[in-house]
Amino acid sequence: MPLEEVSSFHLLPWLLSNMFVQSIIIFLLGSSQLALGATSHKPHERRGATPSYPRDDNTTEYCTWWHDYDDKIPCDELLSDNMIDIDQFRRFNPSIKANCEGLTVGRSYCVEAAFEPTPGDPEPEPTEKPEPSPIVPSNGIETPDSIQPGMVNNCDKFYLVQKGDGCAAIASKHGITVAEFTKWNSDTGANCAGLWADAYACVSVIGREPTPIKPTPTNGIETPSPIQDGVVKNCNKFHLVSKTTTCTSIENYYKLPLATFKKWNPAVGSDCRTLLAGYHVCISTVDYKPEPVATAKPSPTTPSNGITTPSPIQGGMHKSCNKFHLVSKTTTCASIRDYYKLPLSDFYSWNPSVGTNCQALLEGYHVCISVVGWKPPTPSPTTP
Repeated sequence: MPLEEVSSFHLLPWLLSNMFVQSIIIFLLGSSQLALGATSHKPHERRGATPSYPRDDNTTEYCTWWHDYDDKIPCDELLSDNMIDIDQFRRFNPSIKANCEGLTVGRSYCVEAAFEPTPGDPEPEPTEKPEPSPIVPSNGIETPDSIQPGMVNNCDKFYLVQKGDGCAAIASKHGITVAEFTKWNSDTGANCAGLWADAYACVSVIGREPTPIKPTPTNGIETPSPIQDGVVKNCNKFHLVSKTTTCTSIENYYKLPLATFKKWNPAVGSDCRTLLAGYHVCISTVDYKPEPVATAKPSPTTPSNGITTPSPIQGGMHKSCNKFHLVSKTTTCASIRDYYKLPLSDFYSWNPSVGTNCQALLEGYHVCISVVGWKPPTPSPTTP
């Protein structure tokens, strides 16, 4: 049959049987597929182990892979390309909001982080400030912009968390329990590892009646306010804690054993971490008697002045003392000064165990009010 009479249909088997022609067909088909594949995906932004653009200062320090954003792909595609969800992306980049707002062209964003620390057992200090996640409750209470993640929507009282705060300290300061605090701020976690610094926490909700923690002692002593929870009921002397107060300074100032102080004030904690400024702590109880500091033995001394020393006396009394006073319940250093016209500097010098501010003047003990050779100062004449 002449070639010109052969139809294209009959030529097809011959063409397919020719290996050279087959190679050309395969090459053309492959090139077509490659071309189609290249045009079916738009080019993505540059990614790498180091950022090419400026980044936010609050971006995680554990970032291992960066995305240089130039607005060529939407946020959801950026997340899927890097196999992360919005929560991970926001954790790596706190400047990003819940709906992925905040992406800025010409900035680098973290899309992978490694070796991030896991929460430990001890209560940690709050982490850095999160981006504001405002809520709009229907209760009419204005909610601050920057709040703790997981806060309830019926909160009516807020507290701005400071670095160094812990859940227990915040709860004690606001007269609530730790269980209530973590319930109203659920993302803080059982060990308070999720507490954020520079963000507001909920410390009261609508309808909650505050429970007064002021005790009503039967000793007739009026208890000041505020006090920390758990103060003993029979406390009769208090100290207002300042910013510089420590448990050790209270121990030294009042000659009060730390074990006793913590027993009377359990809310300060075994390590005194929750001693709160602006609160009163108990430093004495009705039945408490401080132990004398190096009390002298009952046997009387025999000084060269021929005066017999009574017993008991506090340790360190002047050896040349020739006159004594028995301390009663109502005795104070000021009353001794006024009654005997005795300068307090001399009294403290002769009786060092009472302390420099009379904090250890003990009832039932004798104190020195005169020494051999001492003469009371002559009062200056008054002008008529």
